[in-house]
Amino acid sequence: MASEFQIEVEGIQELAKRFGDLDKDGRKRMAKAINLNAVKFSREVRKSITKRTGRHKKYRRGGKNHWSSSPRRAPNSDTGDLRKYIRITTRAGQTRLGVIVISGAKYSRALEEGFTLKPRRRTFVLASAANRRRSGPEGPANYKVAPRPFMAPMLKKLEREFVARMKQSIIGIL
Repeated sequence: MASEFQIEVEGIQELAKRFGDLDKDGRKRMAKAINLNAVKFSREVRKSITKRTGRHKKYRRGGKNHWSSSPRRAPNSDTGDLRKYIRITTRAGQTRLGVIVISGAKYSRALEEGFTLKPRRRTFVLASAANRRRSGPEGPANYKVAPRPFMAPMLKKLEREFVARMKQSIIGIL
């Protein structure tokens, strides 16, 4: 399941009127600003995944040790798939300009929003101290994994810069 973010603009009627006033060069400047914002966003998201954000739990996968990130922090890269599958899709037409930045890894939404692990039937799953009291004969009950958001915090961090770049493109500075 992919995770994607679209930017919504308040005061859309004013912006649409302003868009109508833009000439061909103005549309090119606006398209350039939108693309620069998308590229900056995708680079910063990739960088946040690559950078270690703490050590929470250690586990072994494929002969390698990996430390999961702390809850509510960007995930630490393990296989590199999350970073690799971030892509930009351009949405442009006669009356609209836009881009969508998508994280196409199948587990990206689960990381962004958190998820619940459910043990398999007839398998024994070691319960942590916190989950022991909810354990049954087949292992622990369902338990929640805290979110490791990587796209929403970056959007919030870069929002002012993006808005400033869009304003510059409208008035002709960019």
